[in-house]
Amino acid sequence: MPIDENDFWPDLEANPAVTPPITILRAYAAPLNEKSGYKLRAEVKTDPSGETFVHRFNITVPELDYYTYELFQVQHTMNLYPVTCILNGRAVQLNTEVDLTKWLQQTLSSGDTKQVLSTLMAQVRS
Repeated sequence: MPIDENDFWPDLEANPAVTPPITILRAYAAPLNEKSGYKLRAEVKTDPSGETFVHRFNITVPELDYYTYELFQVQHTMNLYPVTCILNGRAVQLNTEVDLTKWLQQTLSSGDTKQVLSTLMAQVRS
């Protein structure tokens, strides 16, 4: 019997109209590595659980025995959006990738984030 007769799976194509949160998070993480001279590493770790994905946006410091600071989390289901962003114990729901991008721009350029990065860099330089 030909294999095609047993293939009931749909065609597997990514939806180009929607950018997954993990793709956006990785894109925003990458510049910190070079900007810090690779003394700080922005990394996204994903913890899947059932239909929920939890992306942890971490800052890792290799020179401090790989100390890791979780800056924030982004959670979503198989639907990708909306996402729930958790920062400093406060959760906010964002409905689109545009909303997520705006939130990331505000969060990554905030005074709180700058303080965390400055503190970590100071410890590496000492």
